[in-house]
Amino acid sequence: DKNAVTAKKSKVDTLIFNKQHFITEVIEEMTSLDEERHFHNNLSEAYLDSMISVELNNSGIITECDFGIKDRINNQFILVKAGTNKVELEKSKYSVSMSPHEIFTRPLNLMIYMPNKFKHLLKSTWLMLVLSMMFVGIIVAVYAKTLKMFLDQKKITEVKNDLINNITHEFKTPISSIALATEALQEPQLRKQSNSIERYSSIITQENNRLIKLVENLLNTAAFEKSEIELKKERVNVYEIINDIVLKLRERMNGISIIVSDSTNGSTNINTDVFHFNNIMNNLIDNSIKYSKDVIEISIKISRTDEGLEITVSDKGIGISKSDQSKIFETFYRVPTGNIHNVKGNGIGLSYVKKIVEAHRGWVKVNSKLGKGSSFIIYLPNE
Repeated sequence: DKNAVTAKKSKVDTLIFNKQHFITEVIEEMTSLDEERHFHNNLSEAYLDSMISVELNNSGIITECDFGIKDRINNQFILVKAGTNKVELEKSKYSVSMSPHEIFTRPLNLMIYMPNKFKHLLKSTWLMLVLSMMFVGIIVAVYAKTLKMFLDQKKITEVKNDLINNITHEFKTPISSIALATEALQEPQLRKQSNSIERYSSIITQENNRLIKLVENLLNTAAFEKSEIELKKERVNVYEIINDIVLKLRERMNGISIIVSDSTNGSTNINTDVFHFNNIMNNLIDNSIKYSKDVIEISIKISRTDEGLEITVSDKGIGISKSDQSKIFETFYRVPTGNIHNVKGNGIGLSYVKKIVEAHRGWVKVNSKLGKGSSFIIYLPNE
């Protein structure tokens, strides 16, 4: 049959082709094995070192490299580069088989260890690391600056609102008193009574002076912010000035105890601006009165140092916490008074005191304990 003959001939051709392909593979493998044997027999440290260096350089890796060839059957190194740490080489993860045809050849592994791997990585990435750190630093700095601006703005808003509320209350009282006194003076029946006219006129004068003082404080603070105030110093006796202030307070307020003591043996003369010194002492005494408890007990001590005078104003009031002591000299800052609602002020007094004293080249500090009272110490030099 013709078809049967054709099919048999096709099978014979296929078998011949397969045999030829198999023979070709065997010859190629024998050639490969021969090349591997030649390679294994001619291994040398210099040759491997050169080949590995070329390959690493082609990959952009320029660093010192240790290597070794390990026989996996005997678990021993048959070749190790001079100076290589074998313990570290054993731990290395960089290993490749040098004998892919393990049936006919010795199973050898080439192991590589880079002793300066971290140094190389750092060297190759230092620019990127520096730039990254710079960018991170810039981002952190911008974030911190933004946060600070936000907190400062929040603080300014709170201070502004607090200042407006305080000034409103401070101005409302004298204005109301003046309005009531003026209204009373307009009554026809009171015009005939000289005592009433004198009393209400006195109220108007006092409250008007109080308004003037409030306005002056605000203007002085604004002027000091711009450094526009010039001191007019003259030689004065500060003990006499303080005594006059205390006498006026005793006349105005009943039940107040203010003791002035001088340890300088009458040597209290100093160069100062009288107007501003009066304001300093009034502010400090006023503060002690406002923050005192039921009984107002204030002591003022004058002492001399080698270079000037120290004046201490002490009270037995509510005291100031440690956290607030560093802030009380800031403009418009007022110590939180808890449930004490009768303490009035605009947060300008102590800021004004600090600026005036520093303008005299002196200093001011506070010692205080909560519930024990406060002591404000000002130092004014002789000059």
